[in-house]
Amino acid sequence: MNSLLVAEVSGPAFPILTAIVVLPLLGAALLTLLPRNRPDLLKQVAVLVSTAVGAMTIWVLVQFDTGSAAADFQFVDRQSWISS
Repeated sequence: MNSLLVAEVSGPAFPILTAIVVLPLLGAALLTLLPRNRPDLLKQVAVLVSTAVGAMTIWVLVQFDTGSAAADFQFVDRQSWISS
């Protein structure tokens, strides 16, 4: 049986741009679930998520190809929703 959601990735095998967008949302959701009487834990989680997003962003910056062979889009994540 074919999967309805097949990823065709051009570039790295990990959908880095999706992760850069989704990780702060997951971090914010996690912060809402943590107890408010522990502000040190809230700050640690916020710093951890921010550091992870910053590291992924720096990785994208370093891996970005500015040469003449970089005429196409980079770090593209394509999803096939309906198979034909």
